Amino acid sequence: MLAQQEVGLVYRSVFSACPDALLLVDAQGAVVLANPAASELFGYAAGELDAMHLGDLVPACRHERAARVPLELPARRKDGSQVMVEIALSALESADAPLRLVTVRALGEYQHVRQALRRARYSECVADVGLHAVDTRDPYALLSRVPAAAASAIGADTSILWQLEPNQLALRVVAGVGLVDEEAEGTLMANRPDTPPGYALAQARPIIITDYQWERRFKVPHWLLRQGLVSGILVPLHDRGRTIGVLALRSRQAQRFGDDEVYFLRSLVNLLSSSLQRAESEEALAHAQKLQGIGRLTGNVAHDFNNLLTVIQGNLQLLATLPALRKGDGQRLVAAATRASQHGTELTRRLLSFSRRQSLQPARVDVDATLHALADMLHHTLDPRIHITVDVEPACPPCHADPSQLESALLNIAINARDAMPDGGLLAFSAAPVADDFVAITIADNGSGMSALERERAFEPFFTTKEKGRGTGLGLCTVHGFIQQSGGSIDLASEPGRGTIVTLRIPCWRGPGSATS
Repeated sequence: MLAQQEVGLVYRSVFSACPDALLLVDAQGAVVLANPAASELFGYAAGELDAMHLGDLVPACRHERAARVPLELPARRKDGSQVMVEIALSALESADAPLRLVTVRALGEYQHVRQALRRARYSECVADVGLHAVDTRDPYALLSRVPAAAASAIGADTSILWQLEPNQLALRVVAGVGLVDEEAEGTLMANRPDTPPGYALAQARPIIITDYQWERRFKVPHWLLRQGLVSGILVPLHDRGRTIGVLALRSRQAQRFGDDEVYFLRSLVNLLSSSLQRAESEEALAHAQKLQGIGRLTGNVAHDFNNLLTVIQGNLQLLATLPALRKGDGQRLVAAATRASQHGTELTRRLLSFSRRQSLQPARVDVDATLHALADMLHHTLDPRIHITVDVEPACPPCHADPSQLESALLNIAINARDAMPDGGLLAFSAAPVADDFVAITIADNGSGMSALERERAFEPFFTTKEKGRGTGLGLCTVHGFIQQSGGSIDLASEPGRGTIVTLRIPCWRGPGSATS
């Protein structure tokens, strides 16, 4: 057992070696003794704290409150600066005079505390942006808010959001803070792996730059170094499996970004992606409702117009049999009127197909025979510079559809492909079974292709990219209506200069007992 003198020596050693600041104060709050950690924390030399008042060091401290529970309060250093501390007081019962032991811990000097505060700040930022995303109906207003919010939370010097252009060849600055003229809003940067945002897109993951001076993965723009920026982070922005942009933050401090910043910025861009998806879904719903209304109106008009055409064609047939019209221009005029009424009937059929009110007669369709017969006909009617191929898998089953309507749909798509290849090219038909008992018929060409806007509107009624007088805009929407009415689906993939691929998914034939449309 230690002697009393040895116990006192141990206590003094522990008091001096403790990493927390320890102050021994009397009943009036005057400092009786301070350990080296206290002198270092408050910025005083050894012995300078003796006889100072605790209120001079921690002005907001009250003995009674601090004695009950540790408090987080601002402390004042010798140079006048402040530091947040956790302070607690304990009475020393066995002392000859009433003394209190004051424990002071600098919160900012503990990594786990700084990390917790930083994460709390990031979570608060995500919550604020999420609330704004719920309240706003304009997702693009959120685009300008996210860079500023991210820069404020992290303490970055610059923040910039790039959005990928529809042609995938460039990125456009849509918002940012601390931007220079070279990166003003609306500025374009090439989408190449040797540019900072292009590299992040190519890697499809967050990229941390510890020092731009030593960066070798891509070319660092000269204006970025001119600003004195040292570290940075790039986070791709995704939307349903495709990358649509990049959020970048930069700092004049070295190694400013780490795992916490990656997680925080990922949360922000995911929130932004969800907001954009919601806006697109609402827009698609409104568009579908508009098309549904147009379809009902079109179907009603086409049905009534078809009844009128039936009467007109019947009377023209009777006129053609009259002896008085067998001489002169009578027969020619009746024939011209009959042809015009037949064109009207074809237009009516397309309108009814778009509105899904036409009568279908689904049957067993041999896909291989249908595609080869169509290819033989097209060989004689299309430009000879267009090479036509047919590739049907041997195991491809027959499909269940109206044979004449299916042939008309395939012909319609082939005509569109011909118009997209004025100088010739390749037109390829293929077919194969797919999951869920469907047959996929694909028509591909290597023509001029479509832009993103044209792809979005391809199935709209009366939308056409052809010259005035060459198209009604009912071709693809008629095909879409027929496929939907047949219980199938249609997909279109196209890029400018890379051709177009149209895929029709049609239910397989299930025998005489299968349901009809």
